[in-house]
Amino acid sequence: MNRLKEVLKNKGISQTWLADQMDKSYTSINEYARNKRQPSLEDLYKIADVLNIDASELLVKKKKVEVVAGIICLKDEILCVQRPQNKYNYISEKFEFPGGKIEKGETKKDALKRELFEELNISPKIKSLFITVTHQYPDFELTMHSFICETQSKDLILNEHISLKWLTLKELKKLDWAAADIPIVNKLVING
Repeated sequence: MNRLKEVLKNKGISQTWLADQMDKSYTSINEYARNKRQPSLEDLYKIADVLNIDASELLVKKKKVEVVAGIICLKDEILCVQRPQNKYNYISEKFEFPGGKIEKGETKKDALKRELFEELNISPKIKSLFITVTHQYPDFELTMHSFICETQSKDLILNEHISLKWLTLKELKKLDWAAADIPIVNKLVING
């Protein structure tokens, strides 16, 4: 996959001009631009050279996803929830801190409040930002803002997750966590 069509448009360059410069057929360049055919590594570098750009600019950029997560505490325990099966096996059935995507126009805290109610039917007190993690998954880049939250009850409903556990700090590392959540777990355990 490449970004040739987008780069050509941004530079105001036609596919015909590029084909002429590279001594390639218009059909070849058009197929590259429409991702119908991938250019060879040699052609990729030649295109970059002709366009006077770094070859990495022609590669597909990963989708960026920004989410919020709640570290929900009740006395000395923290809520851990397990994701259902997912098309991405690297996050399927892994444990995580509950939360979700920030919608357009929402503050991080508003998004977390909405997500926690949607996922768990709870409205904990959202206290403070704990840590922001950026993690590169194979198919997307995730930026996750985690917040310390407090609740007075374990009464909740799993609307999206398949299981939950209330664990102490010492027990957190026993779970199979989603990779982006591991830095949060580590900081929690280190900070005590």
